[in-house]
Amino acid sequence: MKQAIEKTVEVVVSDQGVTVAVRPEFPFLAESFHVAGPGILHVLWEGRRLVLSVQPDDTEAIEGQEQILLAEFPAEGGEPLRETILMAS
Repeated sequence: MKQAIEKTVEVVVSDQGVTVAVRPEFPFLAESFHVAGPGILHVLWEGRRLVLSVQPDDTEAIEGQEQILLAEFPAEGGEPLRETILMAS
């Protein structure tokens, strides 16, 4: 049985767009995103998907975006390990 990894997810909406910050970093390189419903964000890679739970207000802000910035942080530490622009799918 696969063990679930606890993720911390924060969505930041600004004039420059939407940033989704996750901690710890993903063990894969994300390619795109899809809002699946209120509070449900899918991160897609290599034909697979990871379901992230976010606030319903955050998915409303993400829905109109053609792209978002994904910032991946280590389990502990203040600087992102990787920043990737994800396109809507």
